Amino acid sequence: ALMHLERAAILAPTYAYMQFHLGDALAWCGRPEDSLEYIDRALKLNANDCGVFLTIRGMAQWMADDAAHARTTFESAIRRNPSYPWAHGMLAVVHYEAGDLASARREAHAGHRFNRRFSLHFAERVMPFLLPEHRERFVEAWRAAGLPKEESARR
Repeated sequence: ALMHLERAAILAPTYAYMQFHLGDALAWCGRPEDSLEYIDRALKLNANDCGVFLTIRGMAQWMADDAAHARTTFESAIRRNPSYPWAHGMLAVVHYEAGDLASARREAHAGHRFNRRFSLHFAERVMPFLLPEHRERFVEAWRAAGLPKEESARR
């Protein structure tokens, strides 16, 4: 699949979303440094990304153990799109790993308000992390932040 996305990115070098989709896939596959190259291309092509590109950029930074930059990136994503749940959910992880449990809880629950699927079950079984260590860190942070075990009922 990555080969096809790489080919598509070559064929559409000025289409921000193609560059983003490759960067997104590379991040989930545990290749954060490669991911950042494509996410940065996407941001140059479409700087008004509504926080989605930035959230994946922050996730790749977190995966590359660059928590300080990841935090700044997630905060920027939230300023652009305050109701984007994934920026809040990932910022919760960064806060937890920095030892700021109160901020981790605040961000995790903000994300949960915007996406009722945020739960330990979702983190453990649905999030497409390829590398177990990324999933384990993510689940640990969400557990400590007090997210529910199961998805909330739809409202």
